[in-house]
Amino acid sequence: MEVVLKQVYPNLKLVNSDNPLSNKIKPSTTSIGKILFSLEEYTFEIISHKTGIKINRLRNLATKETTILLSHQLYLIELATDRKPGTLFNKLFENINLNTESEQKRLQKEDENFL
Repeated sequence: MEVVLKQVYPNLKLVNSDNPLSNKIKPSTTSIGKILFSLEEYTFEIISHKTGIKINRLRNLATKETTILLSHQLYLIELATDRKPGTLFNKLFENINLNTESEQKRLQKEDENFL
């Protein structure tokens, strides 16, 4: 059936492939909070139960910019919400660009000269 549908509708695509933003998202919601609230089928209670991350910690991650997200916590959230590993990392850090190898070497030389 999948093959037939793809042949009949080869160019049919979803209008939006991501989840709509939750009505819980406020202007003060953090980046990780926006991601957590977009996982509407998973409440903080469910995520907490599956990951062992306390509910207050999840709330702080969602609402306080000063709360630091640990990488293993983000990975646990991915696992608990049936996301492909790295999906939430990529979404959270989509605007981050890594240095090229040559740029990194240049910066290391600057650090060496500084010391």
